Amino acid sequence: MISGPAGVGKTRLTDVVDDIAGNLGLPVASGRAVDDAIPRGLVVILEDLHWADRTSLLLLRHLVADLSGARLLVVVTVRDPAGPAEQEQASELLTELLRAPGAIPLPLTGLSSVEVRRWLDEVLGPGTVTDELADRVHRGADGNPLLVRLIIEAILAHDGSSIPELSSGIRVRQMTRGLLARVEPPTREMLSAAAVLGEHIDPTVVGRMLDRPDVEIAGAIEEATLAGILRSMPGSLAFTHALVRDAVYTDIGEVERRTLHAAAARVLGERADSDDVAGIIATHWRNAGDAASAERCVTWAQRAADAAWTSYAHDEAAHFRSIALEAMPDDREGRRRDLLIAAARAEFAAGQIATSLDRCCCAADLGESVGDGGTVAEAALIVSGIGSAPVMGVVDELCGRALDMLPDGDPALHARLLAQRALAAAEREDVAALRMLSETALGLAERSADPDALLDAVHARHLALTASGHEREREQLARRAIAIADRAGQPLATMWGHVWMADAGFGTGDLALIETALTELERVAARRHLRLARWHALRLRAALALLRGDIAQAIAHNDGAAMLGDRGGNRRGTCRVRGIPTHPRPRWRRSPLGPTYDSDRLCRSHSR
Repeated sequence: MISGPAGVGKTRLTDVVDDIAGNLGLPVASGRAVDDAIPRGLVVILEDLHWADRTSLLLLRHLVADLSGARLLVVVTVRDPAGPAEQEQASELLTELLRAPGAIPLPLTGLSSVEVRRWLDEVLGPGTVTDELADRVHRGADGNPLLVRLIIEAILAHDGSSIPELSSGIRVRQMTRGLLARVEPPTREMLSAAAVLGEHIDPTVVGRMLDRPDVEIAGAIEEATLAGILRSMPGSLAFTHALVRDAVYTDIGEVERRTLHAAAARVLGERADSDDVAGIIATHWRNAGDAASAERCVTWAQRAADAAWTSYAHDEAAHFRSIALEAMPDDREGRRRDLLIAAARAEFAAGQIATSLDRCCCAADLGESVGDGGTVAEAALIVSGIGSAPVMGVVDELCGRALDMLPDGDPALHARLLAQRALAAAEREDVAALRMLSETALGLAERSADPDALLDAVHARHLALTASGHEREREQLARRAIAIADRAGQPLATMWGHVWMADAGFGTGDLALIETALTELERVAARRHLRLARWHALRLRAALALLRGDIAQAIAHNDGAAMLGDRGGNRRGTCRVRGIPTHPRPRWRRSPLGPTYDSDRLCRSHSR
């Protein structure tokens, strides 16, 4: 991981890595996903990781966790955060990447005064550079190679007769203005449109934004390249640096900037692949800034969120739902309720529990204000299975509000709400309420025959029967969950069913039942590629081995579960089974519902 401030040379260093790999005959993949590593080896270069969305960072974390023994070199660059906001964005997942086995941090610092002097000698000629000039350039640029280059270009533009003022600290924006002064107005217009698009430029899109022919755009690009503002490589056209693009963008007037963003959104929206760039289009409409643009921003942000949700990119879906909500006009309460529910679902799936719960409360308030109990019920059912009494207390209150508003004609919805209240009762350790609510919920779900309601009710009822003496009933509930799961399209419910079956077998000492459940659980893990199912299978295998007196096998399985939790980035996912500790050592809280080994509570805790 190559890190350092903007302009320090991270991209230049990756260019050198690319050259070295080419000299060695190694293929290089830059900035795009790779399906298969070449047997001889592969170099993957990913730049500007500080801009990556959370889903991409999670994918990269998954990749680097299993690099041991692979003939694969992953080189990433990340900019040092410029302030608290950027520090917060970059922190957790980037830090976790550096903890991976084999990770090598490579922080870059600025050039030394000797190196700046050597550069000046090469450009201006030996013997023409005074110590005073070298020191002023080094201090003014703080050793930053990008700033040094811009200063040198400014010196050359003045034929060495004058030196740019550096005493107050050089700024890329000031130097970029000097570069822009060298080019004609049509080229400056092209650069403004290009800056609105981003660091990388599509000349065709720029031409259509400005309604100018390709030949004029090509001439402007050539002039800007010669001036050192753009750089052209095979298949790529970009600003010489992200800071140069930022400087050009900052100098665009507000009215012109909004007009260019609207033009970019229109041009991109007319492309055949517009759905692939729906998020970019939404952002352009948001930056266009008027009421009509806000409406279009909502439409495109929802399209981007839908595509992300379909691809299981829940963080991105949550991000674009949030953009749509911000742009939504205040007078569209019905659409706002629907969008709040959709945003809450995406945020819950992305693990943003507090934000999701806030959205649920807002949606419920809007629904209640117009007598819409269905919206209140939807909001109450989104956040579930969270091992937190305060969170589930809010959920319980939402369920109560929904039940007060709903008529009696929908047993499935009532069953789901009561099952949710049963889970809340479990968190506050109200055993009587848990058993009563779960029993009522199961009865209503059976009347409705709705698979989702049945699964929710079965889950709540299983939790109510975790005390010893109910093993056979829990086994029956596990079998029901497995039978219903496929019909409901919920593969995780199949996994829980087999986990519960094994747990019931431990309660009765039925080794055959345990073995059957674990075999099926392992099949689910393999068929569905569910890491969580594999984790449960390993920890339960460890318990079974210990029950049979095979201590070595128990430790091996338990260590495998611990390693799997570490690889998934979940260091709380390691386990302790019947006295076999692994790092770190969690303390399981004794439940009044049953023994210390509480499978259901453990499952829900791990799923967080």
